[in-house]
Amino acid sequence: MRIVAYHPALDARGGAELLMVAQMRQLAAAGHDVRLVLLEYAPGKWADDVAGMPVDHVARDWRETWLHRKSWRRLAARSARVAPRLHDADVVVAYNYPSSALLGYVDVPNVVWHCCEPSRAIHLETANPELASRLEDRFDATPRAIAWYRHERNYHRQRSRIHHVERLRDREGVAKARKVIAISEYTAGLVRGTYARNPDVVIPPMVKFPRSIHRGSGLHGDGLHVLLHTRLQVHKNADTVIRGFSMYLKRDPRATLDVVGEGPETDFLVGLAAELGAADAVRFHGFLDQAGLENVYRRCDVLACLPMDEPFGMIFPEAAARGLLLIGPDHGGPVEILDGGKLGRLVDALSPDALADAFAETARLDAGEVDRRRAATDRACRHRYSHERVGADLESALLRFAHEFKAGVVRGACAPER
Repeated sequence: MRIVAYHPALDARGGAELLMVAQMRQLAAAGHDVRLVLLEYAPGKWADDVAGMPVDHVARDWRETWLHRKSWRRLAARSARVAPRLHDADVVVAYNYPSSALLGYVDVPNVVWHCCEPSRAIHLETANPELASRLEDRFDATPRAIAWYRHERNYHRQRSRIHHVERLRDREGVAKARKVIAISEYTAGLVRGTYARNPDVVIPPMVKFPRSIHRGSGLHGDGLHVLLHTRLQVHKNADTVIRGFSMYLKRDPRATLDVVGEGPETDFLVGLAAELGAADAVRFHGFLDQAGLENVYRRCDVLACLPMDEPFGMIFPEAAARGLLLIGPDHGGPVEILDGGKLGRLVDALSPDALADAFAETARLDAGEVDRRRAATDRACRHRYSHERVGADLESALLRFAHEFKAGVVRGACAPER
């Protein structure tokens, strides 16, 4: 099977980009002819990851330099040069926005749109349903995510005409895709609410698991050690985790919180920890290499991560595979990973009090219960999200799609399947 992955950019390293590369490497290893078509590419950051797979970089040419960076005319011009590079594929897998919108400018018959989530920036309400529903709630301290959403809502109202055009273009592009893959049932719901169509299949991301957990029995016993590992962006809601931890710290003065990750919220979060009197207990590590990351994981007991409207949440199965207990938000993709609360504690993502109580409950667990939860969560995540399991499901779906494309089967409004 000839497969083209059509992705807007492999420049910065992020979860969606790593997922695309992992999927294509798995398909290439299975014997398929895989090629990447990229609009932006930074070989210095990605050469090792994409080694062995041809990369077709459709770089900007001189005719586009005078066009505004986000102009639809520029996108149309670039898409016109992309289209011929997609026609020889049995399946073209287009990843995320703006690839979804760019499909509106190309006449390619065999397109599958792989959706992690609709663009939060242009589909403000439908891509951020939890934030939209909580806008009028009262909080002791306004969460940063709510403040961001209010700002974006006002900004959209000021640019309503421009955003209307952007949404229209994106919906037109998705309508041209023959098939749609969603990464979770939650994302499938976002696709239905945003594009008024059902994804054809739900295939979760694949997770690279370590071979086994190397831990002693129970918790460390010298205070609860909490990990927050995420990009420090506003919708990741790290401020609520720090507020909840600072409340719990009053009950357990030996507790610690390790924050791993970088992002524009870093300075605010460092100041918040100091303001709450938790500066000595909260350690900000920034980016860590694999060895440093493993060291932090070994000394932590529990992962607490409360992203808003998260489509999946790779960090949860990754943490479970390293023996951490899990605390996640009560909405979004993490609910599916935590099996509705059977594999971890779900809390109101905007309630520091609820999180502090979850920390206290975790600290009270005896060693036997801790070990049982660790084993059950690790086992369930490996069963559902291993490269072998997910890779086989993805390969099967794409082979079926390619057969239907060749046979001229018209897309139908089928319900998502696993």
